Amino acid sequence: MTDKIKIGVMTTSYPIEPSSVSGVFVKHLCDALEALGKFELTIVTPSYQVVERDNSSVKFVRYAPKELENIAHSPGGLPAALNRSKWNLVWLISMFLMLFLSGFNLAKKSDVLHAHWSLSGVLLVFWSCVFRRKLVVTLRGQDVNLAKKKKVFKILLDIVIRYADVVVCVSQNQVDYLRNSYSFAVKKIILIPNGVEKVFFEIGSRRKKLNFKKKKKIKLLTSSSLIPIKKNEVLIRSLLFLDKKFELVLLGDGPERMNLERLVAELKLQDRVLFTGQMTGNEKLNYWEDADIFVFASESEGRPNVLYEAYASRLPAVVSDIPGNREIMGVEALYFPVGNVDKLVENIMTIEEQSVQKKQHFEQDQLFNELLSWRQSAERHSKLYFDMLQRRVTE
Repeated sequence: MTDKIKIGVMTTSYPIEPSSVSGVFVKHLCDALEALGKFELTIVTPSYQVVERDNSSVKFVRYAPKELENIAHSPGGLPAALNRSKWNLVWLISMFLMLFLSGFNLAKKSDVLHAHWSLSGVLLVFWSCVFRRKLVVTLRGQDVNLAKKKKVFKILLDIVIRYADVVVCVSQNQVDYLRNSYSFAVKKIILIPNGVEKVFFEIGSRRKKLNFKKKKKIKLLTSSSLIPIKKNEVLIRSLLFLDKKFELVLLGDGPERMNLERLVAELKLQDRVLFTGQMTGNEKLNYWEDADIFVFASESEGRPNVLYEAYASRLPAVVSDIPGNREIMGVEALYFPVGNVDKLVENIMTIEEQSVQKKQHFEQDQLFNELLSWRQSAERHSKLYFDMLQRRVTE
C-alpha cells in the first residue's frame, strides 16, 4: 500500500488544552501512530467549553450550548460528571446521539475504526456493520469496574465484547476477567499496555541516592484526579501521624478538591499539603523531580499508568493493595489495605528508616524503557491494524 491507512478514532476523553489530563494516553498513542508514518488519523471527541474549532486531525462534536459542554474531558470523566449533577444525564444523552451521528462520516472515510472506552465502542458498532469496517475497542479500568457495579455499563460491555472485531485491554487482570466472563470471545480479547513517556526515565536517571535522615523536608507525591475513588483523604489523614517534616503534594484536580481542602483546614495541615491544580506536562515534571516517596490510595484501578511513571522515576512507592497496583508494582512497592491509614503510615516510616531507593526497577532498564514506550505500543497496534485489514481482504 502506498497510501496511508485511515484510522477513525472515537473517544469520550481527550486532552483539549496543554494542562488537560483527560485521556492523555489516547493522545500519546495517536501521536505515536502518526509518527510511524503509516497512518492518517481522524479523532472524533465531544466538544468542551474552551474549544474554539477543530484542528487538522481532531474533530470536536457539539452537543449542547457552549457554556454547558462540560461533562467530557474533565477529571474523573463521564462517571464524575454524572455524580456532580443528575441534569448532566440530559447532556450525556445529547452527546451520545451527536457522537453516534458523527460516526457516519468517520466510518465512511476510514479503513479501520478504533474506539476508546465501551461507550464509544457501542456508538461505532452500527456504523462498522453498515460500512463493513473492522472495529477495535480499547477498554480501560473504569469500563470493567463500572460493569461489575451498574447494569447499564454491563450492557455496554456486553455489546462491545459481542460485536467488536478486537477488544484491547491495557492490563492482564482485565484480560483474565473478560476471558473468564465471555468464553465465546477469548480469541478477540488481547493485551496491549499503554506506554510511558521517556521523560520519566530521564528523571529516574538523574535521581540521587536518598538519605532521609539528612533531609529537613520529605515530600510525598500522589498524582491523580481528585475524585472519591482515589481516596486522597487517606493520604491527607496520614500526615497527622507522621513527623512534621513530611509534606504531601496532590498533583491533579477534580470535583473533590473543595472537600479535600476543607479536610486539610479542619486538620490544620495547610502548611503541609499542596494542591497543584491542573498543570501542563512540563510543570508537573518539576514535582516529580522534587518528590521523595510516591503514595497512591485508590480503591479501584484497571492499570494505573501513574505507577509506571513512579517506577520509571525510581521513586520508592507505598500504594493501596488492589489487583491493578500489584500487577504493575509486584515486589517493588509497599502495600496497605484500602483506607488503612495506620498501615500507610507504617510503610512510609519503613521507607524513611531504611532510606529505601530502588536502584533499578528492572535488571535491564533500557529494555524496560523500550518495552513500555509509546512507540512500542503503537507498533503493536500497527500490526493489529494490518492483520485485520489482511483478514478483510481474504474474507
